[in-house]
Amino acid sequence: MDLMRITVRATLAIVCTFLLINPALAEDFAFLTRPYRLKEVPPVNLANSNRLDSLLRAGRLYLSLQDCIALALENNLDIEIQRYGPQIADTQVLRAKAGGFAQGVSTSVTAGPTSAQPGGVAQSGVTGNPSTQVSSASATAVGNTVITQSGPPIPVFDPALVGSASWAHQSIPESSLFIAGTPDLVQRQDLSSFTYQQGFSTGTLVTLGLSNNTSVGNSASASFNPVTNASLGLTLTQHLLQGFSVAVNNRQIQIAKNNRELSDLTFKLQVITTVAAVMDLYWDL
Repeated sequence: MDLMRITVRATLAIVCTFLLINPALAEDFAFLTRPYRLKEVPPVNLANSNRLDSLLRAGRLYLSLQDCIALALENNLDIEIQRYGPQIADTQVLRAKAGGFAQGVSTSVTAGPTSAQPGGVAQSGVTGNPSTQVSSASATAVGNTVITQSGPPIPVFDPALVGSASWAHQSIPESSLFIAGTPDLVQRQDLSSFTYQQGFSTGTLVTLGLSNNTSVGNSASASFNPVTNASLGLTLTQHLLQGFSVAVNNRQIQIAKNNRELSDLTFKLQVITTVAAVMDLYWDL
C-alpha cells in the first residue's frame, strides 16, 4: 500500500514538473477545462467612427444616403446593445444542453428618432415668422422577455465528478499492555471516495461510486494490519412513465435554439427600425 502511494505521488510530481517546464504542453491539456472557463467578452465600443471626418471637404459635409446609413450602423448604441443578444442566447443554448432550463431572451426593439412634423411648417401666404415643430427623439421599447419553464425535471446532462479524501492520525497512551500489546497505540486511517454521475436524454441516470477505507495501527492483538475495505457500486435509474422520452428531456434545448433564432430576428428588426428612421431623417433634411 505504501509503495502504491509513493508511486502515485512520484507520477504526479513528474507531470507537474513537465507542465511547469513546458507551458505549451499545459495548453494541450487545456481542452479538458476550456468548456468550463469564463469567456472574455470585449467591452462596448463607445467611440465614434471617423467616417464623418472623411466626408468633410473644404468645410462642407457631402453626405449621401449610403453614408448616412453607414454612420448609423457604426455609431448607433441601440444596434450595439442588440449585438449582445445572440451571444446571450448562445449561452442559454449551452445552459439547456447541460440540463438546465432555458431562460428567455429579450425581444425589445428601440424605436428610432422622428423628424419635423409636416403640420408644423408655416404655409405659404400666412403672415408671421415661419415656425417648425420638431418632436424630440422617442425611445420606446417594443416587445418583452420570453420565459418558459414547465414539465417534469430534466436530468443533468453534464458529467459530474465528485471526489473526497481524508487522513486521520491518532495516538492513544494505553494504561495496560493486555488490550493492545503496546504502551502507545498509534492508528492512522485513510478515507477516499470517487463518484461519477451523468444523466441522458432518454431519462437514464448513471451513478458510479468507489470508496476505500484503509486503517493502519501498531496493535499487537490485531488480526489484520493494515485493514482495507473497498466498495464499488453502479446504479442505473430509468424513468418508465414520467420523464421517459428524448423529446421531453430535450424540450429546453429546442426552446433555447428557437430563442436563438428569435434573438437573430430581433437584431435584424432593430437594424431595420434604425435604418428606416435614419432614411426618414435624411429625406426630411
